[in-house]
Amino acid sequence: MMSVDKTPSNIISFLELYAKTKNLEHISLARSGATNFLICLQLDYAIQQNPDYIIVGATSSDRLDLSIMNQTLHTPITVDNVDYSGHNSLSENLFADNTPLVVSNTLNNFVENLQKEDISIEQRESVKYYLTNLHCNMLQLQKDALMIRGQLAKLIKSNIPFLFLPGPMHWMQWTDIPNVWPSKYSQPWDLPYGTANSVTHNPQKAHDEFAKNLLKLDWNG
Repeated sequence: MMSVDKTPSNIISFLELYAKTKNLEHISLARSGATNFLICLQLDYAIQQNPDYIIVGATSSDRLDLSIMNQTLHTPITVDNVDYSGHNSLSENLFADNTPLVVSNTLNNFVENLQKEDISIEQRESVKYYLTNLHCNMLQLQKDALMIRGQLAKLIKSNIPFLFLPGPMHWMQWTDIPNVWPSKYSQPWDLPYGTANSVTHNPQKAHDEFAKNLLKLDWNG
């Protein structure tokens, strides 16, 4: 929902529209199919760059991070260790030189092998079993929210202005977090005008509305 198309399309993201209006450079770290864990890694990377403004959105819980070919990981994972290829997101160019140790995707994409991830047949079969017999959306969503909260606390401490879009977590309690997208405005996850053939998922009319509302929430007036 926060991604930008790698392949040129007729959809201009609300983030790009906002950046152009404010004469800012928009650097997209978002990747379609990302897990909330990957979003947390993206936040770590963003904070290190000390940008003027960070806009971050949470995602759904129907997703999974897997070690490539079930290899043992000996050091903490960073965004540079996540596979960005095959998702048609502009951020793929930024992380083209990644050394992938981990793949992150939706459970359905893993099962259907839509991105041809470098995982074993046994791993893919295990994902099918997990999806059918073990996965609980609500349980995972609560775990993801706690993880996101930890990163938002780090973001607050950094003193970098930010805006948080809770997305599928909108119904949870966020009143203690400053700068949260108001519930009175539609979010990209709401698909207020239906879907579009774009990694942003939303048609241009929706992006125009999101950009208009984002300007109302401007961090520097």
